[in-house]
Amino acid sequence: MELEQIKEKMSAGEAKGALIEKVTFAVLPIMFACVVYLMNALSAVHTQLTILEGKMQLVVTSDNKQAPNMGAELAREKLR
Repeated sequence: MELEQIKEKMSAGEAKGALIEKVTFAVLPIMFACVVYLMNALSAVHTQLTILEGKMQLVVTSDNKQAPNMGAELAREKLR
């Protein structure tokens, strides 16, 4: 009787271990894909931010005043 109970407990423990192993190996690729997706999204946002900062530097100086636009000023002079 005791031997059968011990065997049942061991088989139940092995079943739990096998289930945990299967779940771990099923979730691991999904987590890796999520991390890769987040890294790509972060890279895209960083690129967009860099472009936006570059465009802002053309419009505004470091002390938040409007930067002179030489191309537009030359065009205005030609129109006059």
